[in-house]
Amino acid sequence: MKTNRLGMIALGAGLLAASPALAYGQHSFSLKNDTGATIDCGIKRDGSSAMEGITIKTGEVWTKSYSSSKARRVRCEGLFSSWQLVQPDAAYRLVKDSDERILVQSQ
Repeated sequence: MKTNRLGMIALGAGLLAASPALAYGQHSFSLKNDTGATIDCGIKRDGSSAMEGITIKTGEVWTKSYSSSKARRVRCEGLFSSWQLVQPDAAYRLVKDSDERILVQSQ
C-alpha cells in the first residue's frame, strides 16, 4: 500500500512538472470589445486565406492561443473595415471610429 501511495505521489509530481512544458511554444493574443455593441470578426494567419469567425459581446475579452508565432490579421464588421495586423503575445481592444470602422488598438 505504501509503495502504491509513493507511486501516485511521483505520478502527480511528474504531471505538475510537465504542465509548463505543454504550454511552451504557445503564443496568444486577446481582443477586448470596447465598441459598445456585439460584433462579428474574422481572424486569419498572415498570408493565409483560411479564416476563423468569432462573435464578441460588448465588454467581453476573447483570447486564443496558437502554436505558431506568426502574426494574425483581424477584420470586423463595418463598411470601411479592413484586415489589421496583430502580433502574438499582445492584448488589443476593438473600438469604433467616427467613420463606423472597427479599429484594432494596442492596450
